[in-house]
Amino acid sequence: MDYLQMMDRFAAEYSIIPKSSQDKAQIALPKKTKSDEFSDGVPRKKQLPLEAPSSSSDIQILGQMLLALRKSAEQHLRIPIYLAIATHPQLPNLDHSTLQQAFNYAGLANIESYKYFSKKVSELSTAYAALGYGMCEHWTDIRVCELYDADFEEEYTLAISFTDTSLTLTSVSIIGAHDLRGSNWATANLDYTSLPNLSMDQRKGNEEDIHFWPKVREAIVTHIVKLRIPQRVILLGDQTENREFLQSVEDAFIAIGAWQLVYQVRNITYDPLFLAARGAAEFAKCWQGSTWNCIEQKYCAKERDHDVEHWTREQYHQAVRHW
Repeated sequence: MDYLQMMDRFAAEYSIIPKSSQDKAQIALPKKTKSDEFSDGVPRKKQLPLEAPSSSSDIQILGQMLLALRKSAEQHLRIPIYLAIATHPQLPNLDHSTLQQAFNYAGLANIESYKYFSKKVSELSTAYAALGYGMCEHWTDIRVCELYDADFEEEYTLAISFTDTSLTLTSVSIIGAHDLRGSNWATANLDYTSLPNLSMDQRKGNEEDIHFWPKVREAIVTHIVKLRIPQRVILLGDQTENREFLQSVEDAFIAIGAWQLVYQVRNITYDPLFLAARGAAEFAKCWQGSTWNCIEQKYCAKERDHDVEHWTREQYHQAVRHW
């Protein structure tokens, strides 16, 4: 219940946290036990005390969840895990600092790349990567990847997430898996609609409502019409494979004449529940981070200049060829 309430707070429309909850709070870290060391004697990463600028309870709940996931993964793989990438749905009230402190609680370091330094990694980014799009194939070659990013053709994409708690629609221009843009390019905000009243829980609580699935279809049509028809659709969430839901999605696309999207929905070969997680692993494998592994130090330093993020394709090409 605490977890669901926390996610509701994170997913709500952006709001400033009341000053009273911004007081710094020390969070009790889990005590180190014998199970914190493997049979080879390799200790876990040292966990530091947290100072929470926002809700300390949220940080602790999130940290406990990450710690449980870490222990489960370590038991399965039989190797210690110190690094991870967190990918999540649109959560306006989950700030970068909160996520970092939750990672600290779990004894993890968040893998950060110059591609998304100090940014939250959207589940749409990693889902797109899991489908084999937007990631440089020769990721160890910095020069090749810069040209790949510069030449990547923008793809307007709609992500539809259907879960027990919400129907969420997100439209975004994808310029490579690391770069998502909404209609407002100045702020890079994603265009999304969250509809808790059209969740699977709502359906289960009122199965006689013959208007439920038509409402889902209409919500999808309304979201698309106020923006534009996407080139690609990505399905996410633990209830997305529900047959009635899939039929409602198809009906919505048929209503607006988006037959290429109907074809995509009918030919899905991936598991929507684990798609974003698979993509996060792809992000970790193809990590483009610090300059330590770069031979041309001058080039690497320039490449990781924060201004590079805002360059045009022409500037990319000119800089890469010059360096």
